[in-house]
Amino acid sequence: MLAQRRYEAARPAIRANRRKRTGVLHRLFHSPMACVLLLAFTVLLVLGIYVSAYAKLTEIGYQKTQLLSDLRALKAENDALRMKLDEFRQPDRIAMFAGENGMEQSAEMAYITPPAQVHLAENSEDLR
Repeated sequence: MLAQRRYEAARPAIRANRRKRTGVLHRLFHSPMACVLLLAFTVLLVLGIYVSAYAKLTEIGYQKTQLLSDLRALKAENDALRMKLDEFRQPDRIAMFAGENGMEQSAEMAYITPPAQVHLAENSEDLR
């Protein structure tokens, strides 16, 4: 009997009237239709992000293909220009061009010698 009285004393006989939660979030998360809609929205959002990322990767792939094609074309053009440059560097061609423009080969050779000692500034204060 004593134990029963302690239990009754610890527990109030009349419960306090609880206010029902009627907030928007409470109604949203406790409504089955709202949960289904929230789940559908989440799935659509994830699917949209996935499709967007896939489209971006596809676009990057096309750009990579285009850049590789441009690179091959530029390498071919570079090779053609190098061949043309080698053709212009041939000594016979240079001699023919010089003769057409009135140039003559000199018998004397001139050499330029650098000065014996070169002075270089070590820092910016030496320049003042």
